[in-house]
Amino acid sequence: MSILQLSNKGEVYTIRKKLGKQPHQFITINEFAEFAGFTPDEVKEYIRD
Repeated sequence: MSILQLSNKGEVYTIRKKLGKQPHQFITINEFAEFAGFTPDEVKEYIRD
């Protein structure tokens, strides 16, 4: 599972825009967690390699 699967494309776009990232740049677990109101460890529980 990836960050994109935990959210939707609109949220990922919003996070990238807020952080000044380009569309080809990845969002880190820490960035997503901060945006979504989770701890990085909570997000990691749902992501599989």
